[in-house]
Amino acid sequence: MLKLPSLAALKNLKFQAPARRAGGLVCINLWPDRVDVVHALVAGRTRPEIQRCDYYRRVGGDATILKRLRKQHQLDRHRCTLLLRTGDYQIIQVEAPNVLPDEMKNAVRWRIKDMIDFPVDDATVDVAAIPGTEGGHAP
Repeated sequence: MLKLPSLAALKNLKFQAPARRAGGLVCINLWPDRVDVVHALVAGRTRPEIQRCDYYRRVGGDATILKRLRKQHQLDRHRCTLLLRTGDYQIIQVEAPNVLPDEMKNAVRWRIKDMIDFPVDDATVDVAAIPGTEGGHAP
């Protein structure tokens, strides 16, 4: 389950669809005093190849920083991921409800509503099965 209160400023950040995608994956990590940017190529390689590994002094808010990086490094041409800070998410393990797979997220949402300290409707809920478990019970 994810809660992203500090990333609310990014809600209106719009990226135009790129004409042509570049290869690899760009990972951005926003630290209090700096921003890390890593670009790695993985397809067709036995080991990932790092194309870029830079850090920048942090100036401005999250949206300002990401807009500047997007322009400087043409990030709209890359698949990008942003690492979440520890306080921006929660992971809650619950026993799997006995429901159909397509009902699982809603059932888990209902199950965790009393376990979190904010409205469950504000939560982004996802589920992942733990390998080696059957019907939510560990062997």
